[in-house]
Amino acid sequence: MTSERVEYEESGWYDGQVWLKPLVLKEKESLIASIEVKPILKNIIQIFSIISVLALSGILLFQYNNF
Repeated sequence: MTSERVEYEESGWYDGQVWLKPLVLKEKESLIASIEVKPILKNIIQIFSIISVLALSGILLFQYNNF
């Protein structure tokens, strides 16, 4: 979303072409990415980090409690 170039890989006469985004479209997509997409990705990373820590600590506790 944040790149200035759009590479088309669909089948058709425009396959393989690279088009530059107009400035208005680039600014709009950059705003959407910073307000909507980046916070969601940040939350997903935090959730998976917490799940990983909990799973690892659960595995370690299970290993040491069996001895």
